[in-house]
Amino acid sequence: MDSFKAVSDYMLNSPTLKYDLMFIVVAIAGLCLVWAGISLWDRFRANSNSDKPLHVSLFVELCQAHQLEEDETLWLTSVAERRHVDDPARLFYKPLVLESELGADGANALMARTLLSKLFGSATESNPS
Repeated sequence: MDSFKAVSDYMLNSPTLKYDLMFIVVAIAGLCLVWAGISLWDRFRANSNSDKPLHVSLFVELCQAHQLEEDETLWLTSVAERRHVDDPARLFYKPLVLESELGADGANALMARTLLSKLFGSATESNPS
């Protein structure tokens, strides 16, 4: 019993143990602050992206990645609406939708041909139109 009292007295009166305990408390508080900050940042980021559906933001990013002009992007959007494509990003990996526009009037056929070449290159040039 005396050894237990001696250990407890040492722990209560030890300056290095108080320093270590203070360091542990500060480290835990710091980790809690970092966790809270990351949680708030993640919640803010999720709220800021919630106004655009994922497929719309993907479509916009694909248009930017392919360096499409504004009129080309608007034309693709109108084709997606006209052809009832629920996800306009599909136009970037399904050339059949754009190929169906080749039979349209002159301006639409020219835009379809231009975008087919820009997006799919030689993959669609071998197909007879």
